[in-house]
Order: sequence, then C-alpha cells, then structure tokens
Amino acid sequence: MIIGASHGVTVKEDFYANSALVCILQKRGSHVIDLLQEESCLKGITFDAISVDVIAHPILYNEEPLGVVILSKNKLFTEEDLNKIDIFAMGLSIALSNTIAHEKLQEFASKDSLTGIYNRRFGTIRLKEEYSRSLRGLYPLSVIMIDIDHFKLVNDSFGHMVGDCVLIHISELLHTSIREGDLLVRYGGEEFLCILPGADCRTTHIIAERMRLKIMESPFVIDEQSIHLTISGGVASYPETAC
Repeated sequence: MIIGASHGVTVKEDFYANSALVCILQKRGSHVIDLLQEESCLKGITFDAISVDVIAHPILYNEEPLGVVILSKNKLFTEEDLNKIDIFAMGLSIALSNTIAHEKLQEFASKDSLTGIYNRRFGTIRLKEEYSRSLRGLYPLSVIMIDIDHFKLVNDSFGHMVGDCVLIHISELLHTSIREGDLLVRYGGEEFLCILPGADCRTTHIIAERMRLKIMESPFVIDEQSIHLTISGGVASYPETAC
C-alpha cells in the first residue's frame, strides 16, 4: 500500500483505522463524501481550508490497489471534474506502478538468487561508495571476509542441493550477527563479505567472533543428521592498517 500526501491521510495507521477508506479501496470505486452525513469518513484526514465537497478515489493498476487519493473542493464537484479525476488517477497509477516495478528490478539485480543477500556486483559498488564516504567523513570502515571451512567436503558427501541449503543456513546466521546498516554480501561460492560502516577494528573483531561462535554452535540438520560447520575470516579496517 502506497500512501503519501502533503495533506490528507499522512499517517499509514490513520488510513487503516478509517474503515470508509479501506472499503473504497476494496470496492475499487470512487466515493463522494457527504460532509454532513459521513463525518466519520473524515477521521484522520486534514485539509487546507474549509471544504464543501470531498472525494476519495482509489488508485489501481491491473486491479491491484496502490492507494487512495483524497481531493477536496470549496464547491461541489462537477461531472467534468470527476472525468478529470479519473484521468489523473489513471496516470498516477501507471507512474506508481512503474516506480514499484523499477524498485523491484533494482532489488532483483542486487540480490543473490540463492541466499537472498546482496550479490558481489552490488557489494563491490557499495564498498567503493562507503570507502569514499569514509575518506570524506574521516570515520572508520571495516570489512570481514568469510570462508566456509571444508565446504567442498559437504558437497561431495551430501550433494550440491544440501550444499545450497547449507549456504542459505550460513547466510541467515551471518545476517543475524551483523548490525543494522551493515551489509552482507555473497562474494563467491562459499565466500561472504561483510561491510561495516563506522566500525573500528575492535568492534569488527567482536562481530567476527560472534559470527564464528554462532556458526559453530548452530549445525545444519538434515534427516536427523547434523552437519557441523565452521568458518574462517579475515578483518581489515580503515584508517587502522593492522588488525
């Protein structure tokens, strides 16, 4: 659901609390609100000036709801006004749909298809950006390079499908070990890169050790058999040169 306006319903919770607006979206049809009889419809809605007429128009694309546009006027809406609103809503729905599609495409292009974490291409771009930002802002930047120990043995013993499940398992454990704002990247087959903006050498070592212990203490279980896993890692920090 996309809700945004300089006025109108500016808080998402107010929209969902307004049963009249939710009903308009579900019924896929516009609704002119009678200010005298339907005062409850205006809960959570604000306007610039005293309004005579208010209309709520759903924004749909391929019958999928994207939001609701709420318009007010200091006199009654005419048939011509309503036709213009229909045209405006159609154009807005296409623009919003294109924006959503672009965002999904960007996300798809930046994610590893197996694990769902960031891929090497996106990670390399972000690392360059964070390094440039660190140089300008003079704040620390650290990275951790991680490799799953003896991962070839897992593939040889259990097959590549189990190996893929192990990679997903490891990526999930690593992701729960980093801080908000850190980036986890699948760098190679069984290699992972963690980018830690603002983290000094000491903080990075703490995070790396947390990762190591979590992996060691969380075996991957398949068919009641536990596959015990360990990782090896290397740490580098800027501006510190030795970790």
